[in-house]
Amino acid sequence: MRIALVTTTFSIGGAEKQVRDLASVFSQQGHQVLIVSLKGETQQEIPDGVELIELHGKKSLVGLVGIVWRLAAALRNWKPDVVHGHMVVANILSRIACLRSRSVVVVSRAHSVDEGGGDLRILAYRLTDRLADMTTNASQHAVNNYLKRKASKPGKICVASNGVDFDKYKFSPVKREILRKEFEISSEALLCLAVGRLVDAKDYPTLIDAFAKVVDVLPIAKLIIVGSGPMKDFLQQKIEILGISKSIQLIGMRTDIPELMSAADLFVLSSAWEGAPLVTIEALACQLPIVATDCGGVADNLNGFGSLVSVGDSAMLAEGIVDELRLKRVRTDSVLVEARRNAKARFSLAAVGNRWIYLYKILYSHKMGLNIR
Repeated sequence: MRIALVTTTFSIGGAEKQVRDLASVFSQQGHQVLIVSLKGETQQEIPDGVELIELHGKKSLVGLVGIVWRLAAALRNWKPDVVHGHMVVANILSRIACLRSRSVVVVSRAHSVDEGGGDLRILAYRLTDRLADMTTNASQHAVNNYLKRKASKPGKICVASNGVDFDKYKFSPVKREILRKEFEISSEALLCLAVGRLVDAKDYPTLIDAFAKVVDVLPIAKLIIVGSGPMKDFLQQKIEILGISKSIQLIGMRTDIPELMSAADLFVLSSAWEGAPLVTIEALACQLPIVATDCGGVADNLNGFGSLVSVGDSAMLAEGIVDELRLKRVRTDSVLVEARRNAKARFSLAAVGNRWIYLYKILYSHKMGLNIR
């Protein structure tokens, strides 16, 4: 098949990483793959055999019209069988760009229970829903939310899981030692790790409040927060006001997440809302214990493994972190080994890639009146 993956941006982020990994899997399976990035600079590695078109769109009404026109032209020239949008802007503009391409399967992929933009973006989904053959989201919770808000209709939206490269995400004792030396974390220290943009959705203020309680009980506990974003200065100030700057480090954006997960003793997700966060699957792949807030599709991802706590409750989050750290689990713990095995069966790139191709073929078969399996 000829598959065009259209993404709002192709920078560093969970959705963009998923686009990259899917493109790689599809290419390895013998499909022809194109990635179209609508705006911003490319910060992801381009997989072998995959083409890339960057449109460098601008944030304005005129800019949006220009992106649609250029996207439609690029797709006409490339002649895809499937156009698969990722994130809200790419989803809406892909639908419009393919308006005259009646033989092209159009799939829209939302990556969160809330993609931002409020009611205006939901209205855009609703008005263009008939132009898509299928809309997907990463969890049943997110799908239910989109149905409730009438962003799509029953039968035209379904759950589609994210995938993880389990060859890349695995525990390495060597990397553990190297990274702990880099951050001057002693072998006795209990290191917690959080990964995600410094934005409201991740609710890092609650995590910082919780960690102030954790270090009162376990002074050897440390926390590293990976990510960049508009809340950086506020969070750093909060850390200093609480007097725990020696216990928490904001280290900015990093690309060595598997290595950092090897260095850590616990992964913590404090989000106020999520779709089905890829980072929790990555932690399972690294056999890393998890404490997470029970939001979005987190429980679906964990599938009974890890510890869930209420959203926005710093006391409960602190208790969950302390309880897990006191167990001092080793990576060969049978629970962690089974958690990785279970996650790999559901979320490996091969498994997820095969499910996407099956969906494409079903939709293409329906659209063309063919019997393709």
